[in-house]
Amino acid sequence: MRGVLVTTKKRSTSAGDLKARRIDLGPLADSAGYLLRRAQLAVFADLIASLEDVDVRPGLFGVLVVIGRNPGLTQSEVSEVLGIKRANFVAVVNDLEQRGWVVRGASPTDRRANTLELSVPGQAVLARVLELHAAHERRLARKLGVAQRDTLVRLLRQIAATEAAGGTRPRRVTPRT
Repeated sequence: MRGVLVTTKKRSTSAGDLKARRIDLGPLADSAGYLLRRAQLAVFADLIASLEDVDVRPGLFGVLVVIGRNPGLTQSEVSEVLGIKRANFVAVVNDLEQRGWVVRGASPTDRRANTLELSVPGQAVLARVLELHAAHERRLARKLGVAQRDTLVRLLRQIAATEAAGGTRPRRVTPRT
């Protein structure tokens, strides 16, 4: 039996009392998806805290990086590469534009599309965010060890590449009547 030790406050006694219980996770204890999600929560908690001073969340960080590294991409291209629904991405770009970090331009090939690039203040914010992100990655490497962190990244890239190629989704089966 694999489990997790959980510390909770007791309900029947004073507010300061803590009670520890081992909770059986059953197949979740060895579930790649469950453990990946729990690890993601832990990693994102550190990243969110790291970026808090510049008021950037992890999703916004990704948008800034992609636009900064690829000026002139359309909104559709950025949203697609990051897996953000186009309808949701408009609000993200509006936010970045209001902050003065992103400039929209007209696409030279499609007059219905907007291109994106970082403004000078946006470039400065990205430079600071990249410094904070590098410190975050160093903390993660200290927790795992550099070799294990590199292995984790390689395995995650493999999963992402398989997904991008359309190879991991189970085929939907319609029940016969």
